[in-house]
Amino acid sequence: MVYSEISNNMTPDKPSISLYEQAKASLKSLFVQTAQVSIGLIIMLVATGGNPPGWLVATGFFSGVGFVAWSENKRQSELKSETQVKEDNKALFTLNKSVKAWNFLRRLGFYKFADLSDTDLSGANLFGANLSGANLSGANLFGANLSGANLSAAKRSAAKRSAAKRSDANLFAVNLSGANLSDANLSDAYLSNAYLFGANLSDANLSSANLSSANLSSANLSGVNLSGAIVNQARFNNNLGIDYELRQDLIKRGAIFVDSPEDPAWVQSPVGR
Repeated sequence: MVYSEISNNMTPDKPSISLYEQAKASLKSLFVQTAQVSIGLIIMLVATGGNPPGWLVATGFFSGVGFVAWSENKRQSELKSETQVKEDNKALFTLNKSVKAWNFLRRLGFYKFADLSDTDLSGANLFGANLSGANLSGANLFGANLSGANLSAAKRSAAKRSAAKRSDANLFAVNLSGANLSDANLSDAYLSNAYLFGANLSDANLSSANLSSANLSSANLSGVNLSGAIVNQARFNNNLGIDYELRQDLIKRGAIFVDSPEDPAWVQSPVGR
């Protein structure tokens, strides 16, 4: 089933640039660099009447070598950047087409640290998607269904290297019920009206996040950072990691704690999410 989805929905995963094209580009670059260095040497010979001093020859030689190295490094960086952009676009295309295919390819090692920053995923059905380690900084996930999705950081050390940045993400009314958001960086994220029932937010960074009217019933909040978070009308109930002191602080900031887990307003999933 997954194989058929990949073949039907995905474009062939061909190399972005063929070996022939790489060799051709390298030769062209070498020719240009050689021509530029040669022109510099000719100018030096003309300026010195064909008898340049030794120090000038040495300076010209090392300057030429440095110029060639700098030019080649710049070309390689631009090539790498262009290739990365193509890979990121391919990753977004795959994710939008089929979550099953996306998850399968990630298990094979593709899109390990996919850069989905500033992408528009509003209204996307990403149920069960493995987005661990992906960069969703500035992404628009307005109304997206991320129920059961994995948005955790791959490792704590990887999170420190910003491998899983999600700051400033627009997650308004997003469905994250049962999602794994452990270690996730959701600082400054817009999570107003988000449905986080049963989500794993252990050790997540929600500092300065907007959680107004969000539903965090049964969410694991062990070690979560809620400093500066907007929790007005946010609903809490049966949460791990909420002690008396934090509970009182959240209530002062406008949070609602429902004593009865059977409260329909608390348990029922929002319609259409």
